[in-house]
Amino acid sequence: ENKTHEMFLYEILKEYGFNSNVITDIFESLNGIPGKLFYSEHYELVKDREDLIINERKEHSTETTVIEKGTKEILAPFHLKLENADSFKKENTQAVAYIDSSKLQFPLRVRSWQNGDKFKPLGMNGFKKLSDLFVDLKLNAFEKNKVAVLENGNKEIIWVVNHRLDDRYKISENTHNILRIEVIE
Repeated sequence: ENKTHEMFLYEILKEYGFNSNVITDIFESLNGIPGKLFYSEHYELVKDREDLIINERKEHSTETTVIEKGTKEILAPFHLKLENADSFKKENTQAVAYIDSSKLQFPLRVRSWQNGDKFKPLGMNGFKKLSDLFVDLKLNAFEKNKVAVLENGNKEIIWVVNHRLDDRYKISENTHNILRIEVIE
């Protein structure tokens, strides 16, 4: 029976360029721990809890984009629009952040997250490692690879883009200047 399953997997995966040795490894990993990555020339496969997920291989972006004061838009590693806002509006999306501009030290940077990155999640007193946040959010290996952070000039993380704002940069009743940042899909 196992052989049939492996043949079935082989038929599906060979179209993505995975060779038979790798497919055997994938098959043998099915009962193992999630998060393991496998590669063919143009694709990568991750074993998530119940699923095998295949994505096109993209080089993991390590690029950093510098945001000078007055920048209205950046295109990489995320397409972000920045604008001054008159007031805070509740928006039911993680793709928008409202930030207290008076706390910003330019230039800001948008960069890939790194091991050891910490921030103060909105509403929390203490610091949290980004790697622990990803566990809470149940992100798989691909999703983790895509995470970028917005970093202040003093190296503090302002926003885990698309996920969580840092408590130190939130709007309060003393905020006079608001920067609204939105991820454009």
